[in-house]
Amino acid sequence: MASYSRNLFSLFMALICIDANLAARHLLDTPAPQAAPAVPSLPATPMPQLPPLPTIPTLPSLPPAVPTTTLPKLALPPLPSIPSFPSIPTNIPPLPSLPTTIPSIPTGIPPLPSLPTRHSHHHSVDSYKHSSVAVHPWPPDSIDSFPIPTSSSL
Repeated sequence: MASYSRNLFSLFMALICIDANLAARHLLDTPAPQAAPAVPSLPATPMPQLPPLPTIPTLPSLPPAVPTTTLPKLALPPLPSIPSFPSIPTNIPPLPSLPTTIPSIPTGIPPLPSLPTRHSHHHSVDSYKHSSVAVHPWPPDSIDSFPIPTSSSL
């Protein structure tokens, strides 16, 4: 809005200045300033006469056409025959029917298998006691009491 009022004010001031200039000239009865003198025109200079342009030589006439001989048309070899493929069936065989019942899943825990007893198993601890293999307690009481096997004992 400020720029709009500034433009109006500038326009108003310009009109006042023009009116004041015209009024002062009328009151003083001074003639209007003379127009600037016209620029004198230069006299026309005569155009120099140029020599005529050389004529373009015409092309020599073409020699008479050579009679053309017609070439015999070559026959194309026959196209190889495309082997026929067996027909592909368009109908789809029916899908196997899905079972409508869900098989039952056992929810019980089966019984644990029975563990062999001490007397039924032939590799018992007692059989090792009577064998030739030395049984040492584990873990050993100290590192010194643990026997280190040698190559002769193996």
